[in-house]
Amino acid sequence: MANLTPPSSSTVLLAHGPHRLIGSTQHVLERRAAAHVITTDNGTDAIRLALASHPNLILLGMDLKELKPFAICDTLAQHHDYHPAIWLIAPRGGHLVPQHVAKLGIERILTQPIDTMHLCDQIMDRLDIPAITLRWTG
Repeated sequence: MANLTPPSSSTVLLAHGPHRLIGSTQHVLERRAAAHVITTDNGTDAIRLALASHPNLILLGMDLKELKPFAICDTLAQHHDYHPAIWLIAPRGGHLVPQHVAKLGIERILTQPIDTMHLCDQIMDRLDIPAITLRWTG
């Protein structure tokens, strides 16, 4: 008989433009970590979803529709009762000023290309989510 580790109570918001990484990351997190994953490719929706569901971690891509990541961070910073971990997915060779990024509350910058499994491991480590494991009893 197999017992599953209890599901995680962590929620992750993946806000990124059309990219294969998002779908594969969502799939892996839902399967390996039992995390609740919300996705959008729209910056305005990302704010609405973040304020409604209070995800523990938000991954923002640079290619969102409507609002860009920095505007999202500015808006979320105005809500003093909610401070999620925010990671930014940036293209290689992007010119981001570390002091500006830190002021916006961005905890980490990930540079593309990104390996899905490595990204999921980093997310699970950050949120202290154990992978689902099977335990055999009796």
